[in-house]
Order: sequence, then C-alpha cells, then structure tokens
Amino acid sequence: MFPCGYLPLEAGNIRTQPFREIWEGASLFNELRNPNLLGGKCGVCEFKNVCSGCRARAYGTTQDYLGEEPFCTYIPRIQPQSTPGA
Repeated sequence: MFPCGYLPLEAGNIRTQPFREIWEGASLFNELRNPNLLGGKCGVCEFKNVCSGCRARAYGTTQDYLGEEPFCTYIPRIQPQSTPGA
C-alpha cells in the first residue's frame, strides 16, 4: 500500500495486514498526516494544515518526503531558519 502513485514508499501490504491497521498504524501515514513534521518553507507556511505541498515532488527532489515542496511559488510570511554552517 502506497500513499500516492507517485511516491514510491510502501506503508504496508494489504494482503498481510488489514487496511485499517496500515492506515492508522504505519509510521509513513502518521508522518504524512502531521503537518508539524514538514521541513523547509512548508514547515513554516501558514497554509500547511490545508496544503502540505506535494510529498512526492519533495521526495523526488530531496529524497525527503517531509521536505520542502520544490515547485511551490508561495512565500510564507515566516521564513524557515537557515541551518548554521550550511
């Protein structure tokens, strides 16, 4: 079971686990449902609770499905903190 047809990360197998168990218990789904875990500008965006960006594009660009949506042109009111030494 995959969260999206474009996100190649498996959350579980419905042939061996009930759908509900995967949906409610898989760490992948729980992380994707938690907008507070988003990184980059998505993590500070005032619309993260309704948008969350495309997690497949974030993964395809950064290998981090919780990373910043690379094609979003919106600039959040609060800017993400830069990492010291980066």
